Formats: sequence, C-alpha cells, structure tokens
Amino acid sequence: MARKNKIYWLTPTTALLSFTAGLSLSLGHHLTYRHLAGSVAPPGEYHTLVGKISKQQLNIAIGTAFAYLVKSTLSLAVATSYAQVFWRALVTASKGARLRDIDSAYSVTQDILKLFNVGVWRRNPLLLPLALIIW
Repeated sequence: MARKNKIYWLTPTTALLSFTAGLSLSLGHHLTYRHLAGSVAPPGEYHTLVGKISKQQLNIAIGTAFAYLVKSTLSLAVATSYAQVFWRALVTASKGARLRDIDSAYSVTQDILKLFNVGVWRRNPLLLPLALIIW
C-alpha cells in the first residue's frame, strides 16, 4: 500500500527550475539589449543556408528568442503552480466541489471566459491571481 503523505519532487522541481530559468533568461535579455543600446547598427550580412541575414536582423532575432523563452519558462512555472494549487483545493475542500466549478477552474488556462465564474474564485481565492497571471 502506498504512503498517503509521500512527497513528489517532480512538480515542485519543475516549477522552481522553470522560474529560475525564466529569471536567468530575462537577465540575459536585459544584458543583451543593454550591450546593444546606444551603439550603431553593425553593417554587413551573414550568409546562411536559407539566404542572407543582416547583423541587425540577427540582433533582433536573438532578443526575440530571449523574450519568447522568458515568457515560455515563466508561463510553465505559473501553470505548474496553478495546477498544484488547484488540486490542493480539490483535496482539501470541506464541502466538496460542484462539477461546474471544477470544470471552470481546470479549463481557465485555456478559456478566458471561465474567469467570470465568480463562485470558483470565492471558494479558492489563490487560484484567481494565478489565472490572471497566466492570461
């Protein structure tokens, strides 16, 4: 028989590592643009397999890649935390939960209209700020 209070490390590790990666990538993004700020756009082009790309376009592409990775890793951290808080709220619900509320809370990360189900947020107030951050 499995222990009931067993600690599972995968989910907290995922949240913590993705948050740390997001902070590190955002620092890299900031430092990249800080280095480029005030400098003249570099002349010249790079020749790649798909064609020519200017050095300025490469700088923009690097900054865009940083921004995308920051958003992705921080979104993963918040979504993982939301899932943990959601399941904890279900397990600890004293009166149980209505199926409609469970469905709304579960699908709010994909459907913004589920944010307007006030009953869910009244019973589980910590879920609302996390859902708003996701959106």
